[in-house]
Amino acid sequence: MRDPYSVLGVERTASADEIKKAYRQLAKELHPDLNPGKADIEQRFKEVSQAYDLLSDPERRGQYDRGEIDAEGNPRYRSYGGGGPYAGGQEEAGGFRFRHATGRGGQQAEGDDLFDQIFGIFGHRAARQGWSGGEWSDESYRPARPQPVIINATVSFATAVKGGTHRVSLPSGREIDVHIPPGTEDGTRLRLPEQGRQGPDGRRGDAVVVVQVAPHPTLYREGNDIHCTLPVDLQQAVLGDRVQVDTVDGPVALRVPPGSNSGTRLRLRGKGAPKSGGGVGDQYVTLQITLSDPQDPELAEFLRARQSQQAGTD
Repeated sequence: MRDPYSVLGVERTASADEIKKAYRQLAKELHPDLNPGKADIEQRFKEVSQAYDLLSDPERRGQYDRGEIDAEGNPRYRSYGGGGPYAGGQEEAGGFRFRHATGRGGQQAEGDDLFDQIFGIFGHRAARQGWSGGEWSDESYRPARPQPVIINATVSFATAVKGGTHRVSLPSGREIDVHIPPGTEDGTRLRLPEQGRQGPDGRRGDAVVVVQVAPHPTLYREGNDIHCTLPVDLQQAVLGDRVQVDTVDGPVALRVPPGSNSGTRLRLRGKGAPKSGGGVGDQYVTLQITLSDPQDPELAEFLRARQSQQAGTD
């Protein structure tokens, strides 16, 4: 994968909020549901998700910035050359580079010192105290756990707001139902401990489910509040009416007050998303006046007569 900062289009000094904002914008543009059948867009979407998974984790972002891991999250082995404590000569054979380890005083390391330094270079403890009967009894030498596996999961708008379950496939081939907490936002990451790839020592890494919220035909969310636009005809706006409006709980009746205008906003209390500290947001319905029949001759005649009446009073 390319540099995750470049993938998200942010500077290396970007804040966590800037990274999250960039990810959300790209995820919406590249979402597979909005680009069906476009393999290149789907691959780009996966790349964006992987980049966000790395940079949104402060510990892993720090490791990447320090050069300890690559863009895929895999460890990088540093070269201890130059003027460092283990500087020495180099030999190359078969495409591999070897270094003659030297001690801290510049002397060639021998015996146990060389043994310790070799194991130190690769981040393992020599643990000579565990040597017995020709075997190492110390268990500290264990390969690093595999990096987390990214699993993209698209849930419905209602499931994200109300909560529920979503079935995902694990790298092992097993399928499980993942709990989607109420109020889940687009881009939320849910970590599944030890459900990722299996390492050479049998240990499994984690799986990270990146939740993508599918667009709703009429509703959209801002924070804990839900919004929608409701078309009403001229008669309903002038005389008032009771109409049906979509909510995450299904259609509900809404009273349109007489004399309403386009842009009038009505509130449905408690029909929003759950708040983290308790309580629930609201749903706001914005009225938009539309003509049921723009060619209605009676309406045209009425408006002409009213226009003439107003002109005569001026």
